[in-house]
Amino acid sequence: MAFFDSPGFIGAGALGILSLAFIASIGWKRGLCTKKTIDRSFFIIWQFIEPLLFGLIGAEVDFGNIAPELVGQAFVTVLGGVAVRLSVVFIISLFLKFTWKERIFICICWLPKATIQAAISGIPLDLVMGSGSCDPAVLKLARTVGHRFEPHVTVM
Repeated sequence: MAFFDSPGFIGAGALGILSLAFIASIGWKRGLCTKKTIDRSFFIIWQFIEPLLFGLIGAEVDFGNIAPELVGQAFVTVLGGVAVRLSVVFIISLFLKFTWKERIFICICWLPKATIQAAISGIPLDLVMGSGSCDPAVLKLARTVGHRFEPHVTVM
């Protein structure tokens, strides 16, 4: 996505990825590829991309820049979100014909992953730094937004 964002079009990376997915789906509908070849291709690609993706996301987290008072707030935010999500998923599963073990399994499967939040947490700071605004309050707010998401990677 960095390639698409390089001209300075914010959000162009996500639009490029969605466009590529749409174009690929048209090719699949026309029978240009079979499910077996696609599965094999994605398996091979994922073997190389997965460690790179998670390694790069993890390398972006710099605990030295996180204000100590934000660590507690981030932890409470994560725990609150997990509690609400697990409660809602469990209550919804009560109306379906699942065993207790299946309900617990569904709750565990719905635990959130924070990779995307960590990946986009630096965007507010990048926007402020790129705009040339030197307002200390805006800069502090942008840093705070970014630092609140970074601990989610380690908790999740």
